[in-house]
Amino acid sequence: YFIDFMNYIKAEKFLYVWLSIDCFRDELKNRMDAAERDGRWIEVAEENMFRKEAMRIYGEGLAEDAPNRIQLDSRIIAKLETSIVSLPITPYLFDEVQEGIYNILNKEKKYYYSFKKSMLFYRCITELDLNQDELDSLSPDEPGPSVSTFKPISITPKGRFSADIPHVSMVGKDKQDALYSVVLKYKEENGHDKQWIIPKTFEEIKKFQSKLSDQFPTLNLPKASFFAGLDKDYISNRRDALNVYLK
Repeated sequence: YFIDFMNYIKAEKFLYVWLSIDCFRDELKNRMDAAERDGRWIEVAEENMFRKEAMRIYGEGLAEDAPNRIQLDSRIIAKLETSIVSLPITPYLFDEVQEGIYNILNKEKKYYYSFKKSMLFYRCITELDLNQDELDSLSPDEPGPSVSTFKPISITPKGRFSADIPHVSMVGKDKQDALYSVVLKYKEENGHDKQWIIPKTFEEIKKFQSKLSDQFPTLNLPKASFFAGLDKDYISNRRDALNVYLK
């Protein structure tokens, strides 16, 4: 629900960078853990691959000329630039960046404060099955905006859509369900970009694909596996396969 809210107020850039960093950290940590189990360091080629990914995250959301730049303390950015170029790449490379984003979302009233006064927040807490006293204690004192739908956009013949899945979260009871953060982008004729983060389960993506199957019979989703549902490598491989599907 917070993702929906941030999309609505056109502040999804914070979540896109945050989720990209989460994905970067998880992937690098998995590679380093695997290397440690084999009694070695990660290969130079692997480290260079992650250094390139770190530069991509920096260039898209943190650099001075980034199209959707997040304004953070200049000292944090300067330290990050030095670390990416000159120091060994670690899973904790972007920790100060995420701390800075967290502080912005919590201190500026238009973000988390306004979310707690929205209908989306109310829908969120009601789904948690809280009792009435707990709901009353969490309800906002002032009326907030009703954020339940996205504003329509104008689609032109020369506009282009693209989509990918940079991050997967484990949710639900005992975190047994994978939630794929689908990032949908639309590039307008004038070069301006629009972006939405749409969290979907694999079953929801399957339902969407079934509606397209008559028109696009060659599109195939990766097969489901009941027993491999929580395996990290399986989830990562499925995300890669879904990215191929989205292309």
